[in-house]
Amino acid sequence: MVRSVILAFLLNCTLCGFINAMPQEYKVIEQQVLPDTTYNPDDEIFTVVEDLPEFTGGHKELEKFLKENLRFPDEARKTNISRTVYVRFVVEKSGRLNHIEIIRGVGYGCDEEAIRLVKAMPKWKAGKQRGKPVRVQFILPVKFHL
Repeated sequence: MVRSVILAFLLNCTLCGFINAMPQEYKVIEQQVLPDTTYNPDDEIFTVVEDLPEFTGGHKELEKFLKENLRFPDEARKTNISRTVYVRFVVEKSGRLNHIEIIRGVGYGCDEEAIRLVKAMPKWKAGKQRGKPVRVQFILPVKFHL
């Protein structure tokens, strides 16, 4: 019994000495594996909110803006394309549009035109959660029909 206690004590001392004798760089790598992650709720992008973001003037004004500013691409006109491009973007707290990307495109210049159209939009009314403006992801269908 005494021998096993002494053996366990020596083994423990040996392992502790080995760990303390490790080069400093290995300890840093171990600390990087478990980084200190801080959660900032102000940076969260919502997909579902109590009050959705809205184009300035409402849905009818959005439709009017799209009709007045959409330039049908020549390539799409030549091939007689009639399809819908889906654009995803984030409506920031300020109403500015950010992170604009195509999630379902059709090609023939329609994708680039849909991005140009969204970039040309005025600020939106921001979405709200619990009465406070928040960042909201929004998906907008842009229809290309002759």
